[in-house]
Amino acid sequence: MAQNPIGTAIDRDRMVELGREDGAFVVDVAEQVETADLPDGAAVVWRLRKEGDVARLALVPVPEDEVPDDTVAGRVGEDESLPIPRSLITEGLELDPEAYDPENPLLFKRGEIGEVAAAAAMPTGAPAPAADTALELQPVRFADGTPFHDEPVPEESLDSDPIAEAELERDADAGGEPQSGTVSAPIDSSFVNEVLTNRGVDREQVIEVLEAIARHDLIGPEDDATEYDPLTVDDRAVIVVDADVWEAEIAPEVDVERDALDAARKIHHRQAADLYDRANADEEREIAESRDAVVVKR
Repeated sequence: MAQNPIGTAIDRDRMVELGREDGAFVVDVAEQVETADLPDGAAVVWRLRKEGDVARLALVPVPEDEVPDDTVAGRVGEDESLPIPRSLITEGLELDPEAYDPENPLLFKRGEIGEVAAAAAMPTGAPAPAADTALELQPVRFADGTPFHDEPVPEESLDSDPIAEAELERDADAGGEPQSGTVSAPIDSSFVNEVLTNRGVDREQVIEVLEAIARHDLIGPEDDATEYDPLTVDDRAVIVVDADVWEAEIAPEVDVERDALDAARKIHHRQAADLYDRANADEEREIAESRDAVVVKR
């Protein structure tokens, strides 16, 4: 599927920012280290990890008595903003410290890596990680939507991506060129057109809702309200949700009119019905038809 980058407040809130304090580069990782289940009080160090051509930052727990003082970035549970060595900024991320704009910060996607990947990021002869998990930050884009690394959008996939189509239409109206991006949409454009045709609904607001769900993982398998595992078809999964999920979990994350939210809800329901048809999942569909559904990337 094609991808689309739009810098939004939601986008910025859901990611980790590379900030500056007194000239030093820092990352506020208080919430992230807790999510990654790093040992409380553990000493942690920043390491550069490469996967393909993309440089990533790994925050690795290390044994207390085996780490030189000048390499300790901080301690889990004690420090919120941890400084990042300048060499990782200039040589690792290839950023110019003098040109870096903290008002348009680099945004990272947070994740976890296992001890094998964490150990591979450590220098030769360095102590092994002190835990079986480490925090990883993958640079994705700047706050204004500019990609960290510009990559072309696959032309063959535009027909199945309503978010990319909407972006192309907006760019065409503005006389500009479409941007490359980083977010996939798990919704077929036919259902977007079907629901919005002859409706007085702001298409861009509907796309904003679809984009927020796709980009920020607002709904996941843990939200499924049935006794079945979520139905998966190719690279998509259908999450059957209770009626209040759209109001409680999705609506607060998007600033759109109610009719746009309702339209997005209907689009997801029709996409889900189509996936049930493809999978011939009649029994599961009978249960799902009486509830709402959200289609997500598998």
